[in-house]
Amino acid sequence: MAAWGRGLADRGIAGSLFAVAPALRPDAADALAAAGAGVHADIIIDAQGAHRGVQPEELMAVRSRHPGLDIDLHLIVDADSCPEEQLREALALAVHVGASHISLSADALRRHADLVRTARGAGVSVWVERRLSDGPSLPVDADGCLVMLIPPGTLQDADPAALSLVEALAPQLPTGVDGGVTREIALRSIRYGAARIVSGRALLNTDSEKGKAP
Repeated sequence: MAAWGRGLADRGIAGSLFAVAPALRPDAADALAAAGAGVHADIIIDAQGAHRGVQPEELMAVRSRHPGLDIDLHLIVDADSCPEEQLREALALAVHVGASHISLSADALRRHADLVRTARGAGVSVWVERRLSDGPSLPVDADGCLVMLIPPGTLQDADPAALSLVEALAPQLPTGVDGGVTREIALRSIRYGAARIVSGRALLNTDSEKGKAP
């Protein structure tokens, strides 16, 4: 884990397990827990209902090893084609591991409002994923927002222009950033009011090939 991340452990820094090769994810979670940082897990479900991101059993093992660890989930699905049963299971996973919050697209939030209410009723906050093209408006039924600086599941460099959304949204709701986050982007995000800073490759010191989103 990069030294700069350890210095931001009390400012909402979280390491993305999807950025790490599966065999190294337990060690990455251990390092994050030891530093007092959080864990962020991309739960990616394709149109056939298969998991393409962090596996549920991996996440449950992390929780078993670290009962007090701050875990959040990012559910990445095609809201039109992903089987509802898999969505239900993903939200149940968030409840099972005691996630602080789960982020999902505005479309999924709207289409599966009943499942979202169930997760919220079990104590999991529901955040909505936002991109620069969405502008600063927010769906009414969101407890927070996750500003994506790159498309979910990709390896691009962060778009600093998207930080303008953090500045606009942070006064309204808890706001996080994700996607290509470096030390410089993390520090700028904090200045703009971000409460959750998700970083993968830059934080966890890895050039490992990660899984590809569908």
